[in-house]
Amino acid sequence: MATETRSRNGCWTCKLRRKKCDESQPFCLLCQSLNITCHGFEKRPEWMDGSAREKAELSSIKLAVAENSEYKRIRSDEKRFTRSITTINVSSSPRSVPRQSQSIAETILDPEEIDVVDGNTEFDYSILSLSPLSSSQKDGSTSSPPKKNSIQSITLKDAVLLMRFFEDAPTRQSPFSYTCFCSNGRGWHLWLVSKSQCLFFTMLALETYYEHRSDISRGRDNNEEFIIRYNEAVAKLQRSVEIIHKLILDDGEDEVAEACILTCILMVTEFNALRMNNEWRIHLRGASSIVSWLFSSKDKLKTLHSPMPGFDTITPTNQLTNLICWVIWYDILSNISWENRPGLWQRYLSILDSEESVLSLEKISGCQNWAIICILRIYALMDWGREAKAAYQLNDWDFVSKAGLIQQTLNTGIATTFQLLLQHGVGQVYALGSYKWLDNEVRFVTYIFGCAAAIFLDVLVSGANPALPQIRQNVERIVTSLAALPNHRLLMALSWPLCISGCMAEPVYYPFFVDMLSPFESTSQGNISSILGVLRECWKLRGKNEDTYISWEEAIKSLAIEILLV
Repeated sequence: MATETRSRNGCWTCKLRRKKCDESQPFCLLCQSLNITCHGFEKRPEWMDGSAREKAELSSIKLAVAENSEYKRIRSDEKRFTRSITTINVSSSPRSVPRQSQSIAETILDPEEIDVVDGNTEFDYSILSLSPLSSSQKDGSTSSPPKKNSIQSITLKDAVLLMRFFEDAPTRQSPFSYTCFCSNGRGWHLWLVSKSQCLFFTMLALETYYEHRSDISRGRDNNEEFIIRYNEAVAKLQRSVEIIHKLILDDGEDEVAEACILTCILMVTEFNALRMNNEWRIHLRGASSIVSWLFSSKDKLKTLHSPMPGFDTITPTNQLTNLICWVIWYDILSNISWENRPGLWQRYLSILDSEESVLSLEKISGCQNWAIICILRIYALMDWGREAKAAYQLNDWDFVSKAGLIQQTLNTGIATTFQLLLQHGVGQVYALGSYKWLDNEVRFVTYIFGCAAAIFLDVLVSGANPALPQIRQNVERIVTSLAALPNHRLLMALSWPLCISGCMAEPVYYPFFVDMLSPFESTSQGNISSILGVLRECWKLRGKNEDTYISWEEAIKSLAIEILLV
């Protein structure tokens, strides 16, 4: 059999991988079939110099190839399961409803009361969009009281995985997220796990997936184990969604069950966001449906106008408020790749912008409310403009005037925050092992988010032209700030502004973003590992279409990925 030789004229990606290239231009078919970046056939890339950058790029490509192969296997398995399994439907389910006097926390978390349904079942959150149950609906048929809930026994391997989850969670998230898994926050999560099989299996699935990603980079594979664990977690989550719809009552014990299910959904959302498939949107909508129900409860709504709890204050009410903040934050940043606004944007605005409300997202995001409110108003302006245009009623002057009001707020906030930064200095940004941060770290994150929001607004009004003075100015502000960053751990809190500013940067700044983000590409540290791929795609598209405005929107669509920048 003749030996197959590699072409000397292959693309740089195939040369790096030492694979035969079909030499199809502008991008080879092999790279396209594997859904990896084809670095083309022209000038040798700067990073391809035998240095650590070349090794990092090779590791990133290997990980992408393995991830894509793994995803195809998962989807193949899911299709086979879906043929024989239908969506769980509460109205047709023969399961009985536990007594009203039974605690939801006890019902939703009982190991023997939760049926095992394959996790590949199409997930159904639609029942959560219904209005709260009436008293007549709550009085359903009864069943024997479930046994006391707890994780009765676990294997040594599961115990080790659970502890690794708590140990590793801080390094995978932003410094502000870290507070959720330290001190009393870690105790809170451990207490929830002791009551919830759903949360227990979700944490194990997430930790197994992180280990799976790490194993791929080392040439090993535990694909089968993480699929099994994920299916177990999602099956129990689907059953929990059904039960919480039937049993949500307005009493103190409900908050434990609500906290459990929101924590589970957010973790499953994170899991699917890391895989960059569209399933994370389904779960995030489910979390938003629960938050919408909570907003409809007057007693629950009162907590959003009460003093924001610290992370050292552990009560079900306080922790539920923190979880609501997480859902709001995820929902706001989930729309970067879609021309629409968050579903509850009006409610978010009314709560965050209210003089009575002291709900602050900076405790979980590091970004002050004023910048977040501006982002919400930009989404609203985008939607208003699209609707007016569809009705042939769009007035350019009105559109620009509305944008000008948002711009004034942004300019004031950016200038004020910058002056405070100059007065106090950035200081020591985030010390590992500490769950407190300085006010100036919050100002730093807020300043960068404010500049990115200004870019976002300018792109909406004037188009995605990096040469526009106002866009160039804010990109320069962000680059200058990031260059002065004393600790790159804070980058974990800046995925959204990094994507916005990097995509709208001029070529002179490309090496800066590559050098800053390359170390994250071969890691499992949240979704920041995906940003550089989006930036490269945006720059490549802009280079090929110099007369066309290209933004993050086109880059993400071109890559055919779903990215959640939190």
